[in-house]
Amino acid sequence: MDRDRPMDRDRPVDRPRPAARARPRRALTVFKAVLVCVVLVVGVSIGRALAQPGDQGVPSRLADWARDNHLSVVVDQVKELR
Repeated sequence: MDRDRPMDRDRPVDRPRPAARARPRRALTVFKAVLVCVVLVVGVSIGRALAQPGDQGVPSRLADWARDNHLSVVVDQVKELR
């Protein structure tokens, strides 16, 4: 064994290619962006429904919002659980 050379130079470095690493990160970034957009749209929609004038409570307003957005089946299932 030669003492002048470190042993690490003889072995190839096992690193993934940059393109191979970038693909999963890009897909995750796109997924996160889509998720943020969906949460914003739904959040604004629910916020507008809750901010309407009237004396209804929050559960009633959320049920009305869900029915207006074609989620009547979900509202009925939750109603049966009570």
